[in-house]
Amino acid sequence: MRIGLLTYFWEDVPGQFFQALATTQALASAFPEARVEIPDIRLWRQRLPVSRRDMLLRPWRNILRLRQRAAYNEARRERLPICGPRMTTADPVRTGAEIARRGYDLLVIGSDVVLFPWGGERLQEGLVPVYWLANVPEVPRAMLASSSHTARYQALTEKQRDAMGRALASFSFLAVRDPLTLELLHALGTAKVPARLIPDPAFAYEIDPLPAQELWARLRHRSGRPVCGLRMPLRAPFVRELLELLLRDFDVMLIGAAHRGCTGLLNLSPWEWSGLFRHFDLHVTMSMHETLFCLKQGVPVYTVERDPKRFDPHSGKSKCYFLQEEFGLLDRHYFNPHRSEITPAGVHSQIMDTWQSFDRQHAIGRAAELGKQYLRTTQELRRAVAGLVGLAE
Repeated sequence: MRIGLLTYFWEDVPGQFFQALATTQALASAFPEARVEIPDIRLWRQRLPVSRRDMLLRPWRNILRLRQRAAYNEARRERLPICGPRMTTADPVRTGAEIARRGYDLLVIGSDVVLFPWGGERLQEGLVPVYWLANVPEVPRAMLASSSHTARYQALTEKQRDAMGRALASFSFLAVRDPLTLELLHALGTAKVPARLIPDPAFAYEIDPLPAQELWARLRHRSGRPVCGLRMPLRAPFVRELLELLLRDFDVMLIGAAHRGCTGLLNLSPWEWSGLFRHFDLHVTMSMHETLFCLKQGVPVYTVERDPKRFDPHSGKSKCYFLQEEFGLLDRHYFNPHRSEITPAGVHSQIMDTWQSFDRQHAIGRAAELGKQYLRTTQELRRAVAGLVGLAE
């Protein structure tokens, strides 16, 4: 038996990598008799992480970025069951034909925002991403922690609604990652099975602490001051002012950036990234998966919603919003500057409150329970499709 896992996997983004890895591991556990494959089908080309400005002024940064690319390529080769030949296209007809040619017994649409109808270079306006499987002949198929990101039914064209609705009716199992996606499926209204919410698969991933321990030893942090991790765009005046306030109380370590007075972490491998947060006393981030990995390890985390494209403009809700809400931290540990006005000093005050009031054991326990819940759902997936693919339940 062969299972085709359709997901994002090709960018050097830790959240994307660990979602693909955790989903692969969960499917291998739920279907031990099957071979799980990720067909090497990519919607857009992977750009080289090289900056012309840095090439002239700070060439060492580009060297570090290329080292990070090499680390991710190695991790993908070693741990993800990527199966060629490679195809890079946003054309759902071409990709659908390639998936059908491979003859999988079960297709699983994995985690990440794969259901979102991108525009521009990533997908022609008005088309439906291949992950809806609207262009793939009938074969057992399931959604597993899939997400439509901020796509709303009202914003879809009639052509998209029709294609998504017809495709949705062919799924035998529907488990999505967030309430916005659940609302979209309900609005499409043609599913033959009920849809339910499921946690992000990264909750089920067991972190190897050793690579981060080795990195921490190389950093030789000995100041005695508490450490605050930070992932935010330093070009924004708001962030620079907030950074100056944080530097009064913490040694600040910047993930993916460098700045005077801070330690820059520019070329982390996925393994170093995943275990790094447990060495922080506090982390401030705009990343949903950095928030998630902090919560898994009991690290106080404050999340800022920096990109207006990443939340629903009508409700203000996003994947970061839902994650903090799940842990009961929304009111004190999350901030959307596009929905409320607050000064950097006000955000700094909330961050200090996060550091002092965070319940570490509650976060670790809740994250572990969500991981178990995700794995239970993969077993429910097996039971749902067993008769369709000739397996014993």
